[in-house]
Amino acid sequence: MQDMLADLREAQPVSSITSKKPLQTSGTTERKQARSLLLANAEKGSGGINTSNFSRDTGGSELAARQTVEVTSSIEALEAVEESSTGGGSGGAPGGRSLDEITRVMNANKNAVFNIYQRALRKNPLLRGTVVFRMTIAPDGSMTACEIVSSDLNDKRLERKLVLRVKRINFGAKNVEEITVNFPIEFLPP
Repeated sequence: MQDMLADLREAQPVSSITSKKPLQTSGTTERKQARSLLLANAEKGSGGINTSNFSRDTGGSELAARQTVEVTSSIEALEAVEESSTGGGSGGAPGGRSLDEITRVMNANKNAVFNIYQRALRKNPLLRGTVVFRMTIAPDGSMTACEIVSSDLNDKRLERKLVLRVKRINFGAKNVEEITVNFPIEFLPP
């Protein structure tokens, strides 16, 4: 630090820098931009695109190639399970619980299930995935059994809480046989 200050002491005195010589402006003139040049080009077109340098494959009126993405739907999974499940559904016994009815009740209770997920998400922000519940619904609408068939969450504590909450859902009494369905729920952060 002292060496730097020593260099400053040896610098030129300020008086030599601040000489009182007047500014010299003789011989130079101000250049003005002609506005007429700007306005003259304003009405011109772009001149188009020179396509002579392009190959024959460029341009044209055809649609570009498209890419497709396969999406899995929980409705398809429910329909497949519903047809194979015992005693119900649109493909089962008459008067059974339909896929629409089960989906409607699960959607009505979605907030309570997702609140549990939101709390766990605060501790682990990377928590996401699909959980497939196997639910056995009694004729009185109560759930006699609920377990997780598969889960991408990899959080046993959260999965246990979700099972306990889903098991409390009541589907309403109906004169049907007991039915077992697999119901997937996808958990994604907002």
